[in-house]
Amino acid sequence: MPVGNKQLLLNGKIYDCRPDETVLQALLRQKVDVPYSCEQQVCLTCMMRSLNGLPPPNSQINLKEALRVQRFFLACGCRPTRDMEITLAAETLAVQATAKVADLNRLNSHVLELVLQCEPPLHYRAGQLITLFNSGNIGKAFPIASPSSARLSGRIEVHVERIRGGYFSEWIHEDLRAGDVLTASGATGELFYGVGAPHTPLLMAGWNGGFGALIGVMQDAFENHQAGPVYLFHGASDASHLYFVEELKEIGEKFPNFHYVPCVEQGSAPDGIACDSVRALVAHMLPDQLSGWTVFLCGAKNQVHALQRQVYLAGAAMNDIHLEVTSI
Repeated sequence: MPVGNKQLLLNGKIYDCRPDETVLQALLRQKVDVPYSCEQQVCLTCMMRSLNGLPPPNSQINLKEALRVQRFFLACGCRPTRDMEITLAAETLAVQATAKVADLNRLNSHVLELVLQCEPPLHYRAGQLITLFNSGNIGKAFPIASPSSARLSGRIEVHVERIRGGYFSEWIHEDLRAGDVLTASGATGELFYGVGAPHTPLLMAGWNGGFGALIGVMQDAFENHQAGPVYLFHGASDASHLYFVEELKEIGEKFPNFHYVPCVEQGSAPDGIACDSVRALVAHMLPDQLSGWTVFLCGAKNQVHALQRQVYLAGAAMNDIHLEVTSI
C-alpha cells in the first residue's frame, strides 16, 4: 500500500483510502455499494459509524449530539487521519423502536396518513415496508411515504388504506389517536430510489393506498436532483380514492420533467382525471421501448404483476422493476 494511505475495514474487508480522498470517494472507487447523495454533508445519506475511536471532527458537521457521541460520521466529509474500522448506519441503528403517533391526517374517505415519531430512529429508505404492532402484538406492514432524509429525526409517515374486514386497518382508522404508542420494526423491501443515476427515466405506478410508497420514492428522487423524466401514475378504483391531486399538479408545474397522471379505472372521472387503466395509459404515454428505465410498482397483486409483465415485454430489465404487493 502506498505511503500515506489509510486502511478502511468494512464488513471484514480492507479498502485503502488515499490522502486526497474521503471515505466515500475511496469506497466508491473500489466499487463498494454504499448509500450517498449530495456529497456536501447536507443530506446525511452517507452516514456511517466508526468502531475504533472518534472520527475526524469535520466529518460530524450537521449531526445531532446524540449521533456524534456514538461516533457516527458523514463519509463524504471524512478524510481519515488513521486506519478506521467502520460500519454502515443501517447496520447500527435500531431494528425496533417505540413509535408514538404524532399526527393523524385524513387524505380522503379511504386513506389515513399516520405520522410517527420513533425512538430510537429506525433506518429506512422511502418506499420500503415498515411493520407496526399494537399493544396486543397484532401488526401489519405498510409502505413508507416519508422521504429517507426524515429518518434521522425519527419521523415516519405511512398511508393506511381502510380495508373492509381488515382488522388492523380498521383499528387504525377507528381507534388510534394522537399520543398512542405502537412498536415499529425494521424496514424491508427493495422498492426505493437508487441514488447515483439521476438521468435514468422513472416510471412509478401505484393503486389506491399503495400510492403512498411512491410519494416517498418521488420525494427521494427530487431531493437527489433527479434530472431524467419521472412519470407517476395513480390508479384508483373510483375518484374518491385519489388524493394529493392538486399538490402533485403543482409539483408538475415546478419540475418540467415530472408527469403526474391520476386515473379512475372504473366509472366516470372528474375533469382533469383520466378515465382509463394505468396499463392503457402507460402504453399510450410512454415509449414502446422501456430499456434503461427504472420502474416502481405498488398495489394489489393482479395490478402489479400485470404491469410488471407489460413493462418487461417493452424492454425494462427485470432487475430494474421494483415492486411491492399490498394486502389486507
